Amino acid sequence: MALRARVLAAGSWGGLFERAEGSRDLWREAEERRRPTADYLVTAAFRLGEYLVYLAASGDKERAEELLKERR
Repeated sequence: MALRARVLAAGSWGGLFERAEGSRDLWREAEERRRPTADYLVTAAFRLGEYLVYLAASGDKERAEELLKERR
């Protein structure tokens, strides 16, 4: 939630991308700690959604498509 607030408070596109990189870091951390539990699935889905928004905003369409195909 705090990450979203920081992203929304960014004053420029550069600031937005800097702050949104936190989504990428959180997604990577969730991947490293992956355990197939209900709590994990909820958290991973949330983090994946945030990371996909970051990828879309930064123009990394290829990585977004790759992640979506992996998660089907």
